[in-house]
Amino acid sequence: MVIMVRFILSPAIQTSVLDLIPHTEETPYTKAAIDSLAHALESQVVIVVSASQKKDAILAADALAETLGRQTNIFDKVTCRISDRTRRDFFETFFKARWSVLSKDHRTMAKAGDSKALADNAIQRLYAPFSGVPSSLIEQDPFFLFEDFTLSMPRLSGQFSLESEHLVFNDSAQSWVLLTATGQSGIFTQNGSSQISDAIDTEIAALKDRFQKTRVLWTGMPRYAAAASEGAQKEVSIIGTGSLLGVVLLLILAFSRVRELIFGLIPILVGILIAASATVTIFGHVHLITLVFGASLVGVCIDYSFHYFAHHLAKDASGAEVLKEVLPGITLGMTTSVIGYIALLIAPFFGLQQMAVFAGIGLLAAYGTVVCWFPFLPLHSPRRRLPLVWSWTARYVSWVNKRHLFAVAVICVPFAIAIPFLQATDDIRLLRGKFPTLEKDEAAISQMIGTFDKSRFLVLYAPTEEMLAQKEESVLARLASLRDQKAIGNFFAAAQLVPSLRVQRQNLAFMKSFVQSNAASRIFEHMGWDRADVMRIRQSIGAARPLQFEAIKNVKAARLFSQLRIGNVANAFVSVVLLKDIHQANHLQQAIRDIPNVSYVDKVQTVTALLKSYRQFSTLLVVAAYGLILLFLIVRYGPKRGLLIILPPLITAIILLGGMSLLQLPTNIFTFVALLIVLAIGIDYTLFFAESSHMAPTAFAIVLSGITTALSFGLLALSQNPALKTFGGTVLAGICLAMLLSPLSRIGTEDEHKFL
Repeated sequence: MVIMVRFILSPAIQTSVLDLIPHTEETPYTKAAIDSLAHALESQVVIVVSASQKKDAILAADALAETLGRQTNIFDKVTCRISDRTRRDFFETFFKARWSVLSKDHRTMAKAGDSKALADNAIQRLYAPFSGVPSSLIEQDPFFLFEDFTLSMPRLSGQFSLESEHLVFNDSAQSWVLLTATGQSGIFTQNGSSQISDAIDTEIAALKDRFQKTRVLWTGMPRYAAAASEGAQKEVSIIGTGSLLGVVLLLILAFSRVRELIFGLIPILVGILIAASATVTIFGHVHLITLVFGASLVGVCIDYSFHYFAHHLAKDASGAEVLKEVLPGITLGMTTSVIGYIALLIAPFFGLQQMAVFAGIGLLAAYGTVVCWFPFLPLHSPRRRLPLVWSWTARYVSWVNKRHLFAVAVICVPFAIAIPFLQATDDIRLLRGKFPTLEKDEAAISQMIGTFDKSRFLVLYAPTEEMLAQKEESVLARLASLRDQKAIGNFFAAAQLVPSLRVQRQNLAFMKSFVQSNAASRIFEHMGWDRADVMRIRQSIGAARPLQFEAIKNVKAARLFSQLRIGNVANAFVSVVLLKDIHQANHLQQAIRDIPNVSYVDKVQTVTALLKSYRQFSTLLVVAAYGLILLFLIVRYGPKRGLLIILPPLITAIILLGGMSLLQLPTNIFTFVALLIVLAIGIDYTLFFAESSHMAPTAFAIVLSGITTALSFGLLALSQNPALKTFGGTVLAGICLAMLLSPLSRIGTEDEHKFL
């Protein structure tokens, strides 16, 4: 009761597909890098506002930023304007460091000691008709070091440029204005993604009413999470409602009693509520995909009720006598089903483990409800006019004989031969749904602003921050060579903004030498400086000190680069190098191979490889589950009878896998997980036959159970999530086959033709 109240009052529901992905990080440094990037991205959104006139786009963007910014309970900050303070902070920080923090070209001149090249460049810039540098700055920076440094900084802003405090992009038809928003810290993990998404969508709708010709696009992880959450909630509703309606309809048609209808729903509600509550208690939360999967348990939890009601319908007996009749069958059925689900716990895949716990506990709760409550329920006395389906199922079961067993065995041969030729796909996209509109908007925004690869990057670590900066510089040199070879696009590292102290000292030494040289004197002559002006510059360079990385952490314009230094992790300093447009990943890996403590992270490739290994593992798991259940059956019934009982689920698996091979349908981990479920449920049907002394009510209950189970899991095939779609379709086909083949388990027994 306590855990049920906890779930009802504070259901910790996870929506991000990343919560289902296994932890693949090999080192604490890689894990820290991945967590840092995820934290930085999880609540950030990018919005672009467009209009045919630039002024209208700016007005609309300002209005949207203002309304979003007022929602301080949702958004930490909303940025539309690059304020004077932001620009001033950047200027004050890096202008002071202009003698030690140089552009790439100036750094090359410094390394080569090429004073002439630096002087020629400065003189050329001095006489350029549109240098854009105020004369007051030229007096303090006569070599144009600061301007060249700012122009050479790697940027993500793509086609946008700064105009009147706004980042604006003008295409042939429209002007676009860029703004960004960040959700409150922790809001995403606390189911705040919907709040972010709802707030933005609401304000965009209001904005379009005010500025009718305005177009707004936005993207970010919160939008995807909200879409996934909304889709999953709809699927839980559809699957749960569809399953319940199917159960209600079957109860009405089969028993025509309101009491049976009400009582039959009790195990379902108890099973799913306790399963959800226990899952939250064990894992701390429940994932929406688990709830979608759990909604399909409606068709399984009702099985025990069907068997109880069917045997009560068949004979005039007390509740205790009916329970005594069905208890062995439903107990063994529950045991083998739970064994099948628990087998999923062995897989080192968090998502499957949570589903296994949810399903296993749900079935135990439903079973316990039937066993503990049903004998005391005031059911009506049985009526002798039995449903038409009763006679149909009885005839079908009595019709199945040894000839059919032989025929099924022959039919299985081509399917068994086809199994080794199964095709497999382990694409990580099996774990995520498809959102065409969102992906289209994201692609359009990315094309305008530029972006980096969120799943592929480099992780570096070193004993000290200075050694880390030097390592970044070694990596940057390799990346620059790869960029020249078109193997990759751009890249972003903290050392591009703040070089190592070693490099800065080298730069300072060069500038101190340069300012005393004849080359520098030529510049001073062109500028018409006197001795006092020259001494002022020489003193400025002489007093300069290297820029410390700590100095940029509060500079908003440098936030992207400051966030790339993760900090101290496991007695080492860690950083990330972001990558863009990776065309030849193998060349990239080869280029950094000999640099110690540098690793290339490809989250998609890593998880895909894991899914492949888990698929292979799940194949062995299916074989092991069949073997374990067979051993249990042999101990219980003997070798011959045990083999006969497991034969229908085994034939089902052979036909399913062989059929997928013949139809060239790819398999994945969820195919084999589905086979475990088919085994867990299919063995129930054969055990019910094995443990029942009256075949007619057992056959009737199995048909009802099969229909509701097929309906529940079949509705999963309608899911927008590819994993659940594969899972649901496989279970649907498997349950139908297992139900049709289950009478084969009775062949050769003394009660083969014993019916009530």
